[in-house]
Amino acid sequence: MDKQIFQVNKEKLKNFVEDDPSFIEPVRQLELTNYTNEMKKIDPDGLIALVKEVFDVSPDGLKESCLIFCSSKKNCENVAKLLSENLPSEFKSYKRDLKLKLFNELKEANSNNICPTLRLSLQYGIAYHHSGLTTDERNLIETGFREGVLFLLTCTSTLAAGVNLPAKRVIIRSPYVGMVNSF
Repeated sequence: MDKQIFQVNKEKLKNFVEDDPSFIEPVRQLELTNYTNEMKKIDPDGLIALVKEVFDVSPDGLKESCLIFCSSKKNCENVAKLLSENLPSEFKSYKRDLKLKLFNELKEANSNNICPTLRLSLQYGIAYHHSGLTTDERNLIETGFREGVLFLLTCTSTLAAGVNLPAKRVIIRSPYVGMVNSF
């Protein structure tokens, strides 16, 4: 599996030409030497390591944000759950009151109901964003991300359609989106 990390060269991006990906440059390989065999089984892509690299859990809070684009709604939910179950507990204390407020708003927007994955992931500042959510739920999640209450979104390409959210790191898990048609 390729563990190459790429970076956008902003100077080259200014002269963007369609079908010329030269503005995306390889930077380094992702280092997973501290991953146990169990970690490699549950996270073969190294998502936990990539997410941890971005965040600076410190007394003044998390400074950066991350988007992980997934190929399906179910994959978004599974990745949100995986990260929530494997990130350090310090993530839970960051902006706890604001996360609780967001949780209650999401619950209210969905007739006092919230899915178990969101219930878990919101505690860590993580949510998913896909077409299975209502417009109100998506708006609340987008606002939470913009305001720094949420610092990681797992999402489908629906997020890329007309939504501008700032992120330090964007991870594209699969270059394929949705179902692949075959003839």
